[in-house]
This record gives sequence, C-alpha cells and structure tokens, in this order.
Amino acid sequence: MNGAERISAERKRQIEIEGWSPDHDFATWHHGQLVHAAVCYALTIPYRDLRIGTEQQKLFDRFWPWDRRHWKPKPENRIRELEKAGALIAAEIDRILLAQDRRDEVINTDIQKLESALEKVEAALGEWSSVEVPYVPEWAMPLKHAQEELQELIHDEEGPVC
Repeated sequence: MNGAERISAERKRQIEIEGWSPDHDFATWHHGQLVHAAVCYALTIPYRDLRIGTEQQKLFDRFWPWDRRHWKPKPENRIRELEKAGALIAAEIDRILLAQDRRDEVINTDIQKLESALEKVEAALGEWSSVEVPYVPEWAMPLKHAQEELQELIHDEEGPVC
C-alpha cells in the first residue's frame, strides 16, 4: 500500500473499530484537538521531548489534547505513527466539511422559515402588501415593517443572519 492508502485504511479503522465517526468528531471536537493530536504523531521523537516556553514544558505535553491513555505511539514504526497523523488530519478535514454542510442546511432551513413568515405577513396585510409605506394605514405599519425586514433577510447576499 502507498501512503494515501495507508492513511485511508487507518481512518477506516478509527471509524469502524474505535467509533470515531465524522458525526462524533463534529459533535465533540471544536478546538483543533484532531490537528493537535496529528501534530504529536507527526513529530519525531527528539521534538516530542523538546522543552519550550518559560516553564520548559515538553512540546508534546503542550499539544496532546486528550488523556495520556489515548496516546499510543509506535516509535519503532515511524510509518504507523504517520498513518495515525494522516488519518487525524483526514478526520479534521471531514469534520470541517460536515460543519460546512450542516451550516448550509441550517441556512436553507432558515430561509424557508423566513419565506413562510413573509407569506403569513403578506396574507395578514392583504391588499396593503404591495402598497408603499407612506400610504399604509397605521394599523398595518408593524406588519409592513416586518414584511420589509423579512424581504431584506431573504434577499441578503450572505443569507439570513438568524
């Protein structure tokens, strides 16, 4: 197997054996933990022990995001460590892609809700729905303002801001 195939196989193992699915990663890791763990596996041994900062903390200790029991290095098998590092990077990419997909789903749902609200406001306004503000009766002004705000939100270039 080449490097990409090895990384893919490790990612598959992480999902199927360990249970670290993209949904789990999306729901659990929000602060770069997957990348930090990947960095630790990618570091060569001398750099893991490198002391940094005024407290002379080991570089590994600064970056490892989880409990030590999850650290499973294989210093005698550098390829295995790099497979883990690559799979953790792949997991972070999948987590980010899933977050983007979910954000798009939320925006589309919000737009549908706004359009539904606009329909209700326009139905309540009835014939006053297409009349400009200065000519709208006083009782209809709050609805007219709501209509305008909903239209702005729906047609905003960046999507709704809800």
